[in-house]
Amino acid sequence: GMLIFAESLNTEAESDLSLKVLGDLAVSHPELSASPRGLLARARALEIAKNYLPADSVYSLITRSRNLRTSQGQEALLLQAQLRLRYLNQPEAARELLKDGLERLPRMRNRGAAALLIGDTYFMQRNLPEARQTYLEVAEGRFGPDKKLLSQALVNAAKVDFYVGEFDEAANRLKEASQRSPDDRLTNDALDMLNLLRAGKDDSTTLKTFADAELEQKLGNEAEAETLYTRVVRETKSEDLAERALLR
Repeated sequence: GMLIFAESLNTEAESDLSLKVLGDLAVSHPELSASPRGLLARARALEIAKNYLPADSVYSLITRSRNLRTSQGQEALLLQAQLRLRYLNQPEAARELLKDGLERLPRMRNRGAAALLIGDTYFMQRNLPEARQTYLEVAEGRFGPDKKLLSQALVNAAKVDFYVGEFDEAANRLKEASQRSPDDRLTNDALDMLNLLRAGKDDSTTLKTFADAELEQKLGNEAEAETLYTRVVRETKSEDLAERALLR
């Protein structure tokens, strides 16, 4: 009951109270506290509280041991990789973690999600060719047949096509992603990109500047992104493109 309560508090972002409950659990039921489920709840609470380094250490207690074979261990693997990628700015460490997990567990249930994250680590290091290749390997079904995952992998590859200026290829991949999607629909960000490609089809030069701005923003280079968006506003002949750049 205490562990369930702590997990529920995590879903409500009540990390301080969750950590208090988990502290009581460690005293009253130390074995349960040290179980994969107990460790996962503690790591999640620490991450929600933005205590990222301690959270990473607790995740490692699961992912570096035989606990990785449990469902909580495999969930911890993805969460720890996301933590290293998004908050600790350690894309290479995140990639090593994921590749090691895939090697240790050839039948991991979330192999496709892990592979997509590997692609993201390359992307954050601006290695766009390697990122796209990884996304396409997922789209080809090398990491499982989940239709939703295959569709998302194609969307990710299309985004890379867009960033490097291969606009026709990006549009074709987005259309294919829609066809592969279980409900024949694209995510909102993919639909937005498809509409953006249509808006800038007659102004490919400025669309490339817009793509460069989007890439810089994704990589966290806000000042460079703003400069590029401003250039689009000044130079584009497309009213739609100008409005989008201004809003960005």
